[in-house]
Amino acid sequence: MANDSLLKIDDLTISYGSNVAVQSVGFNMNAGEIVSLVGESGSGKTTVLRSILSLLDKNASVLTGKINLNGKDMLTLTARRREKIAGREVSMIFQNSESAFDAVHTLGSQLVECIRAHQKLNKTQAKNLAINVLNQFDFDDVEQVWSAYPFELSGGMCQRVAIAMAMVNRPELLLADEPTSALDATIQAQVVKTLVSLKEKYNTAILLVTHDIGVAANMSDYIGVMYKGRLVEWGKKDEVLFKAENPYTKFLLQSVTGIKNDLKNIGLF
Repeated sequence: MANDSLLKIDDLTISYGSNVAVQSVGFNMNAGEIVSLVGESGSGKTTVLRSILSLLDKNASVLTGKINLNGKDMLTLTARRREKIAGREVSMIFQNSESAFDAVHTLGSQLVECIRAHQKLNKTQAKNLAINVLNQFDFDDVEQVWSAYPFELSGGMCQRVAIAMAMVNRPELLLADEPTSALDATIQAQVVKTLVSLKEKYNTAILLVTHDIGVAANMSDYIGVMYKGRLVEWGKKDEVLFKAENPYTKFLLQSVTGIKNDLKNIGLF
């Protein structure tokens, strides 16, 4: 990949107490790319993702490495500087979208707050912008979504609002932590379609963490496979899916029945 990467992670090692969770991980991402980190639970992929915005647990320590976003070393920034970057240059979708919202405020008010934290708009202007963004997510009744509390929406609807909130300030990089894991197949497909369309419309780079290699195959330009804290395979999507070299990657692919034929049948290859 090019040297002027949007995101560059180099030699990243992270521990939780005496347990090394991520070891010597490194990769680059360019603008507009979708990269998926796949692997079983506990492989370290979410730890890598959360470290970009310093959202690790208190007992976590970054032992070595650098995380460079647009020329800024994210690990050395002050908390105040990271707050300005978060939401504007890089944003995150959490695994359980409903719990990521404040249960006592409507979704509309939270969208307005998110916008005004990064843009100099009054409440009316912020609402107009938020409604415009929500209208791009195929809700049957945007006003109903606007006035709803998180617990009043289905998991799929909540997840789409979470994506809208993450995208409302047009970040260059979107971090997505298992965004489809709790959804049924139909809603999962809608979320995947939404994320890919955002990439195409805004040239947003997406770093996706998922245990579902089928989702990664549908979305990604590059796939990284993590196993026991290490990045054991990295490459373009078709290279990883059809020319895997690491035994764990081969095992992972074999565990998904018929995935290669399915991908060919739907025209991905």
